[in-house]
Amino acid sequence: MFRSNKTQSGSLPGSSSLSTGTSYNTLKGNRKKANGSFNALVKSVIKISAIGACFYLLGRRSSATPVAPEASSSTTTMTKIIEPIAVPVPAGIKEFVASDESAARIRSQVHDHIHTKMFPRVIGDHEIILVSLLGGLMREEGLIPEGTFLDAGAQYGEQGAHYAVIAPDRQVLCLDPSPDLVEKIKAVFGKLPNLRVEQGGLGKEVGVMKPRDKYFNMDLDAEFPVYSLDSLFYDKGVKLAFAHLDVEGLELDVLKGGVQTLRADRPIFTTEVRVHDHEYTTELLNFLDQEGYDTYVINEVCGYPFMDLRNLLNIPRKMSKTFARSDTFNLLLATDSIFRVTADEDNSIFEAVYPCCALGGECCPGDDLADPSCCSEVLVDNWLEQNNINKRPPAMVGWKSARKEFETWQYRLRARSNIA
Repeated sequence: MFRSNKTQSGSLPGSSSLSTGTSYNTLKGNRKKANGSFNALVKSVIKISAIGACFYLLGRRSSATPVAPEASSSTTTMTKIIEPIAVPVPAGIKEFVASDESAARIRSQVHDHIHTKMFPRVIGDHEIILVSLLGGLMREEGLIPEGTFLDAGAQYGEQGAHYAVIAPDRQVLCLDPSPDLVEKIKAVFGKLPNLRVEQGGLGKEVGVMKPRDKYFNMDLDAEFPVYSLDSLFYDKGVKLAFAHLDVEGLELDVLKGGVQTLRADRPIFTTEVRVHDHEYTTELLNFLDQEGYDTYVINEVCGYPFMDLRNLLNIPRKMSKTFARSDTFNLLLATDSIFRVTADEDNSIFEAVYPCCALGGECCPGDDLADPSCCSEVLVDNWLEQNNINKRPPAMVGWKSARKEFETWQYRLRARSNIA
């Protein structure tokens, strides 16, 4: 939601005349002339006030913010149809802000906040490769297609805020099912003029849902609206440029609900996957391949407790030549921070990402992939050591180790700033 309710600051038209009227001494010497001047002055002030009031009312009317409709609590299935969020077509940052100067100041404050002061996390304290990759790609001119950025499963909002700061000429939409988290995002980042925050989730169809578990950060009996990508973008004539999809295993459903958007806009997007959930991962990668997308593993753990959780960067295959000219993309390819994968034997994701974590493997000896001990950080570390496998940088190996490494180098960089 656009939270900037500021109107354009500055003097009203003609207000300078108040300081150039008849002087006090002249009024004192010629009472009749003074009365005439005073009456004219009063009329001028009244006219100016009226004009100012009109500008104020027009400004209030033009800055009114559309609000997403609330889902009815009478239906608990996905069959109920709700009105999709109205996502305006981005028309440039000047449509949303009071002034370039104030917008720049807000972006600077948010940038500082998400990198140094944010609780419960500083952006990059995990998923540092993802954050750095997306930040670099978004800063490169002509790489990301035209349109809106989407952060689905926004949680604390740091990712969406990051995009809004990096790309001030883009509109960023944050979605999260939790009403509490939505309000917190608005409270912390709501001043960003190109950031909109709405309650809701994504799915294959438009409807309503209840949270599956406590990780939704809301009452398990509460409902939240669900939108499809097509209902938000293709059906509204709004272009989707980039999407960060963190939708708790529903990525494939979300993509199937956005086929028209994918085909029309060819957005770049990320998805999450539990790699050794073999059937699901195979179906997801095959779907992406059939839709003309190449998939790259971002070579770091993106969740806990399973060390085979990964983010996937998905780019339209026809954009490969464009990405070949990207400094950010080439750097990550050269350092093995990303690499292309498929579900086939060639470039197999199952061999590239901790093959010991396959069900029944050395790192998952039981018969339950959901067992927290399956593909745990301890078992993976032991497997790497026992097989004399050269460890990658800590940021790529585990979850806790990556966060510890990030905090260490951040501390050292801050300390060096104080050296004379």
